[in-house]
Amino acid sequence: MTSGRRPDPARRRGLRGAATIAAAAAASLALAPAARVARAAGRAKGASSASPSSPPRGWASAAMRFGGYLGTSAHAAPMRIAVADYTFEVLDGARYRVALRVDSALANLRYESEGLIDTAGLKPRAYRETRQMPLRSPRTREVAFADTEQADRLVLPAGAQDRLSVIAQLAWLARTQPRPWATAGQAELMLADWDSVEPTTITIGDMQPVAIENGASVKARRYQRVSGGGGTALEFWLIDDAQRSPAIISFTEGEKRLRFVRILA
Repeated sequence: MTSGRRPDPARRRGLRGAATIAAAAAASLALAPAARVARAAGRAKGASSASPSSPPRGWASAAMRFGGYLGTSAHAAPMRIAVADYTFEVLDGARYRVALRVDSALANLRYESEGLIDTAGLKPRAYRETRQMPLRSPRTREVAFADTEQADRLVLPAGAQDRLSVIAQLAWLARTQPRPWATAGQAELMLADWDSVEPTTITIGDMQPVAIENGASVKARRYQRVSGGGGTALEFWLIDDAQRSPAIISFTEGEKRLRFVRILA
């Protein structure tokens, strides 16, 4: 992916900034300290093996590609710095795995969420992030979730999501519960960080045209969480298709914005 020429310092700092934003968030979601539901006592050791007896219909495996752009919140022409592949897998009708792989010149990042599918949608059991820098060993951080207090696990209430599963969960909510999730206004859900679970307000916009890669345009609805504590602000657009698949996923931290724009086949 590189040309053999040493990148200039400004570009190197920009790419490092992109890796930092992506690692902090995912398609996105650093949470400010608030009322904490539970804490993880240490590194996660695995996910629960419990499985729901009759998972709901409406879930299907999918794969899509995005171009990754780095810019500032006021910059009109962000720089393309990565290609990202997003996959959602239904493993046996009762379990899921979702992954986001980001490939750039200075870092390869991978985010993974896995867990169960039940009547409340996705039920995360484990979340991990892996960062691979050139000439360095991969570094992985992970957290496991449980329904009740357990050592080395974070208690996750019904319907709560991790940093990555939230994208697929909101798409499912928009399909199955159009009020409030496919109607302009606001709605709340619970989001998990590494050591806490907190309520988050999502602002939902009207359906409107939005530009994606290769000069294409699609009708999509904007979902936005604006951080009030100096953390990461999330914005993404769900396409008006059968699956409500994402068109744009954007993370803003300070003056830096990492934006993933859908590439349609």
